[in-house]
Amino acid sequence: MLAGFGLALDPERGKYGSNRTSRYDQMLKYRERLFGGPRHAAPLLDRRLTWIGFVPAEARALWRRMADRHVSTNGDEFGVRAAEGIVDAIYSVAAWLREERLIPPDATRAPHNGGRPSKRSGLSERANGGRDRTARGIP
Repeated sequence: MLAGFGLALDPERGKYGSNRTSRYDQMLKYRERLFGGPRHAAPLLDRRLTWIGFVPAEARALWRRMADRHVSTNGDEFGVRAAEGIVDAIYSVAAWLREERLIPPDATRAPHNGGRPSKRSGLSERANGGRDRTARGIP
């Protein structure tokens, strides 16, 4: 997956028309958060994880890791928007890689809910200290 992000971020042949946009900068930050880097030494995903290996269970585990980091940093890391952006970035890069025929057509497809957590994922319970606040509209 790391190599796929590298291809998507390639300034000449990649997914983005310019490397001078806020979206491009955001994708660089997401890549660093996912796979580690100077500002985020603890990666969220194994750098060896493949696009075929990123199945819905892995997406749920990623959400839960971000929720745990949110709790352990007292809310400094991974609010719901950041978590959504990171998961959306994975599925966006995967879609581009499929269009380019660089990964198999069935690799890393977003589930019907776009990859966002369901109540079963435990994100809201983990991020809210065991209390499910989704009934009040707070994911």
